[in-house]
Amino acid sequence: MEHSALDASVLTLLALIFSIGAVLAYILQRFHLPTFLAFILTGILLGPNALNLVQVHEIQIMAQVGIIFLLFIVGLDLSVDKLRQLRYQAPLAGLLQLAFTTLALTIALHFLAQFPLQLAFLVGSTLALSSTAIVLKSLEDHREIDSDHGRLILGILIIQDLSIIPLMALVPSLTQPFTSDTTTQLAWITFKALIFGAIAVAISLKVVPVFLDRLASTNKKEVFTLALVCIGLGMALLTHQMGLSYEAGAFVAGLALSRSLFCRQVIADSKAFRDVFITLFFVSMGLLFDVRFLLQHGWLVVGATTLLILLKAFCAYAAVRTSRFPHRTALWAGLSLFQVGEFSFVLMGRTLDTISKVPSWQQLLGFWNPIIIDAIIISMFLTPIVLRLIHRLTTPYLKARLKRVKTTAELEEPEAATMAHVIIAGYGPIARNLATALEEQGIPYVVVETNLKTVRKLKARGITCVYGDISRREVLEAAGIEQPTILAITFPDVRTAESSVQLAKQINPRTYCTVRSRYRADIDRLHRIGVDSIIYEEFETSISFIFNIMNHLHYPVLETDRLIARVRQLENNLHRMAVTKEHTVFGRFSLLEGTQIRWLPIGAGSELAGKSLKEAKIRQKTGVNVIALVQGDEKVQVAANPDLVLQPEDVVVGAGNLPQLQALENLLSP
Repeated sequence: MEHSALDASVLTLLALIFSIGAVLAYILQRFHLPTFLAFILTGILLGPNALNLVQVHEIQIMAQVGIIFLLFIVGLDLSVDKLRQLRYQAPLAGLLQLAFTTLALTIALHFLAQFPLQLAFLVGSTLALSSTAIVLKSLEDHREIDSDHGRLILGILIIQDLSIIPLMALVPSLTQPFTSDTTTQLAWITFKALIFGAIAVAISLKVVPVFLDRLASTNKKEVFTLALVCIGLGMALLTHQMGLSYEAGAFVAGLALSRSLFCRQVIADSKAFRDVFITLFFVSMGLLFDVRFLLQHGWLVVGATTLLILLKAFCAYAAVRTSRFPHRTALWAGLSLFQVGEFSFVLMGRTLDTISKVPSWQQLLGFWNPIIIDAIIISMFLTPIVLRLIHRLTTPYLKARLKRVKTTAELEEPEAATMAHVIIAGYGPIARNLATALEEQGIPYVVVETNLKTVRKLKARGITCVYGDISRREVLEAAGIEQPTILAITFPDVRTAESSVQLAKQINPRTYCTVRSRYRADIDRLHRIGVDSIIYEEFETSISFIFNIMNHLHYPVLETDRLIARVRQLENNLHRMAVTKEHTVFGRFSLLEGTQIRWLPIGAGSELAGKSLKEAKIRQKTGVNVIALVQGDEKVQVAANPDLVLQPEDVVVGAGNLPQLQALENLLSP
């Protein structure tokens, strides 16, 4: 009975958290604010300092798992390739930002809050981190992620994320008075970190790819998902056994997988359970917000928040200017990075757990901790508001500047990079033929495939390919769905096609979606969800039968065309088809009313034998258009060269009405 009561209380607790979080997330989304701020607000409302319905210890374990998954995803998103793309100035600005901010906050904490220098350095370096989630969400919302300041800010945030690992490793040594043993401890921690790094690299290069290859070849999504959980949690346990943090292992595991073919699919497959645990992590952040302390010591919290924001903004500005970036870019960086990040909570929690050996430090931090926590959360809530205000203030300036620099070159044809491209889902026989046609016309395309062997073969041929399930957002985004796009789903799985089309239309409503369907019963439903064109297999097969049989019976092309058009019209009366009446596959031959195409051989005694096409003047004499020439060696010359000499036994392919073709036949006869 007690066990049942405990289960009921846990379920009630989770239901309360997620229901209130969902309502608040909906409200904040209406104001274009990040969703996780709603979960922090949920924690504030339900926490011990407000409604007192939820305690930190009740969700602490699940929140810890959320931290592990959060760092795992951060590692996946970083990737070594992304680090290589950063110019030296961005990492330099990131290192300078950490150094300047840590130094400024260390001095402020030491002299204003009377922190011991060692503790002031640890807390200062913790507060120097900014929120990757908030800043990147704002840049993406305003489409500034690829701007000069957007790329710079991304580089700084990457350096900050990488600094988490050494900071976590140093926390146990820095949360105690400095002695002669401290140097030895630091050296030992560094040695263990290096050993772990070597093991992690070896596993990621040798073991993990083979392991994931075997799993991917089974095409069992649930097995693949469970394996990802094992890799992330297993690496976290390994680092813990080596005396390092769980979070460090999860981060390195993500970084190890970031260069693999499975990266986007890993992110997609881990999304569902990851979001649940990360939600609890942000709720746990809100639980720590002390509303009563804010009401009692509002001036102190406001003063600390203001000082924190000003110091961080100024240090970021100074770091970017020192790296020789323009004033405007530096200003953008300063106003984007003034908040404290979510990982600072992780480091603060680890600091509080290990500081118990020094009672005086514990007492000091016990007083300042609610001030710091409140200041961090307030700075996070202010960030989206400030960034939106900056965007509104700078948008008129950017439009005016763009108007001034516009040149006539912008009026020319768009570059290939902006050209609508095709996303081919699946790579069976249909997709191969489609890809061949697109290649011949120079139309860019991307293949999305779940067969690992196929992906590797395509990549070896230099074809752009994404491994993953087309119905996952991360996979669609990796394929470029946000650009002007045609989505061609060539496999017959209608359920996957439905979810893929709905998601594609949600991300980019202008996406043109064409889907393959085996059965008539699926057509109406596919059109209702937004499919633009449906290739109905049974009907298209019947059209091919009609065309081939009529051709074998020597029916005129025009009559066959009319017959097929009537069949299409009958089908259209029953169901909405992919091709409308005005654009039937063969209906365009109606423009050639009365025109026939014949293959006419050149006789040995013909007066045209030995003359060039130009000299023969076939069109002037007969009215027939020569559309091709088949030479004696069966070499077809389409749009033949006018200087090509006609030889006996060559075949002229001509288009014209019956009298014109008879006149040409007489000319070619002996």
